Order: sequence, then C-alpha cells, then structure tokens
Amino acid sequence: MPEPPTTWEEFVAAVKKCTKLNRDGKITQSATALGTGNNISNAFDILSLFMMQSGVSMADGASVTFSNTLSRAEVSDPAFKALNFYTDFARPNKEAYSWDESMGDSLEQFVRGKVVFYFGFAYDYTTIKSQAPGMNLSVLPMLQLRPEAPVNVANYWVESVPKKSKHQNEAWDFIRFITAPDKVKTYTEATFRPTPLRSQIKDQLENENLSPFTSQILFIENWYRGREIDGAKQAFETLITKYLKPYSGTEKKELEYRANLIIDAARTVQQTM
Repeated sequence: MPEPPTTWEEFVAAVKKCTKLNRDGKITQSATALGTGNNISNAFDILSLFMMQSGVSMADGASVTFSNTLSRAEVSDPAFKALNFYTDFARPNKEAYSWDESMGDSLEQFVRGKVVFYFGFAYDYTTIKSQAPGMNLSVLPMLQLRPEAPVNVANYWVESVPKKSKHQNEAWDFIRFITAPDKVKTYTEATFRPTPLRSQIKDQLENENLSPFTSQILFIENWYRGREIDGAKQAFETLITKYLKPYSGTEKKELEYRANLIIDAARTVQQTM
C-alpha cells in the first residue's frame, strides 16, 4: 500500500488488500479491528463516531436521541447506515470483512502485528510503543465522511475534589497547580497527550505523530455525559453483538427487529444518564 487512505472509500479498499484468509476462510491477517463489540477496546467510541459522521443526533442534553428517527424503520436511516458499515467488517459475506468475535483483544492483536489499522486515542500510542518498541508506527487523522463538516470523538478525564474530602483546599490548590499552562505543557510533552489549551496547539502540530490528534481538537465532541459510562458501553456492546446475528424473517420485519435493537440500546443508555 503506497499511500495511507484519506477517505472511507480508500480505507475499505485498503482493508480488502490487507486482509489475508486461509483456505478455510479464517482470517490470518486482519486489516482492521472493527465490526464487533466484545473484543474491540473502543467499540463504544468508534460506533458513536460512525453514527455522528452519518448525521445521527446522539443526545440532547440528558436525553438520548440516537434512536428517535427509527419509529418508521426505513433502510435509509443514518443509524442503520452507521451500524451496517461498522458491522460489515465482521460479516464474512461482505467485502470489508476483516475481523470476528474470536480474534482476541484489538489492541493486543495490533501490538502483536496481527492488525494493520487500529482505531485508538492518543494515550494508546505510548502503550503500543512500550509493548512493541520496534514497530513502524504511523498515526493518521480520523477519516471523515463529510470533510466540510468534520466530526471526531473525544476521550478525556476531568479532575474534581470529593465534597467529603478532608483536604479540599489542598486538593483544589493541587488542581490549580497542575492546570497552569506551563505545567500542562510539561505533562502533555511527557505523556504524549493533546493539549487542552488553544495557545499550545501550534507547537504540537509540529510533532508528526501527535499532530493528527491535535489538529482535530477544535471540533471533537463527547456526547455521553451520564453517570455510568460502563453501562453505556455495555449497551453498545450488546447492540453490536445482537445486530451481527443473522435474521431469518422478511426484510420488513428485519428492519423492525433491528430498529428495536437500537431503540432498546438507547433506552438502556438513557437509564445511565
């Protein structure tokens, strides 16, 4: 592959070229870890990304909305399109087939050299380099469905002080200390993290492997703002697993069935908000 893909169409073409199957149809080299829910580290974020790029409204404040347009169960609904695109990578009858539910953890497989493309966050970079220091690793910016309206997902931690803490003043003083611009710069340089400060973006764009993350900072989103992210992730994993299973009924009934899977997932996520 002379050049890395810059569009989703080019990505699917690269997946077809890079995936290797044996005579029994079993994957011996995976182009990418996509399509399942049980063994992909960032399945929740990746599926969220595909939905958002397809035009799905994930939430409105504390109200989950990604299933709101499915009452008519039309095949053209963007939620269907996003889920179909995602799960096609785990369907043996699809040209994008490159992964299945038996292949182990996606990050571990990538580190072992069994996967060509891995979808992750900046914090994965240091993990990969520490476990596979000799890997020829390159970072690409997230591919876009509509470059004129780019979309990406964020993953970050917010520091806080428990109300019951016996040392609230000292804790808040420490948070103020570590969030000073010079301390942020020291931390992000040492840990390979995109900066949260606009004033430091320009410098990070000069780092070949960090710039793909930093260049997308100004339009990344985090739609889930509930109280139980693990529950939301489990709901997406269950949705993907059930969505992958074949359906033997009529096409109209299948649409209704799959719409209900998404509606059930939205209802479960809503309970965690």
